[in-house]
Amino acid sequence: MNEKEFMKALAELKDLALLQGGFVSEVQMEECIPGLQAKQKPLVLEYLKQAGIGINEPLQRNEDISGGEGSSSLLSGGTGRPGKNRGFHETAFAA
Repeated sequence: MNEKEFMKALAELKDLALLQGGFVSEVQMEECIPGLQAKQKPLVLEYLKQAGIGINEPLQRNEDISGGEGSSSLLSGGTGRPGKNRGFHETAFAA
């Protein structure tokens, strides 16, 4: 999977989370991003958390880092913190 395909898969995963109430399962994550390496998984999990997406269940209010009244910026139409994830793809693809 190249970088462009990886970023597209992340966007699809975020869309899926929106449809499911703000979360995806680990199985869905692994299916959406085939070939995810063990060292990349924690990076993807952190990226999703920062986007307001829970794994296997919605984020709890105290885990929601969006700063909003318990609703994630993703669910309220945003895309997470502007610029916060800049460079994520470089980190995820680092050797």
